[in-house]
Amino acid sequence: MVLGIIDESDLVYPQPLYVTPFLTFARHPIYPQEDLDVLTAEHTDHTIVNRCARDLGDESVIAEIHRF
Repeated sequence: MVLGIIDESDLVYPQPLYVTPFLTFARHPIYPQEDLDVLTAEHTDHTIVNRCARDLGDESVIAEIHRF
């Protein structure tokens, strides 16, 4: 359900939101192994990488990192 207001009106207009999940993984990005090694706890700069990823404030970046 999406709620919206038009201009300065006090009325709230609800509309249903129809979505379908995107379940194909054929178009996911392919990362080289040396790029993924930076995300491991054994990497020398893993604390810097973790802090930079967290400081971005983008939950999708964190989710993408956790996939690997």
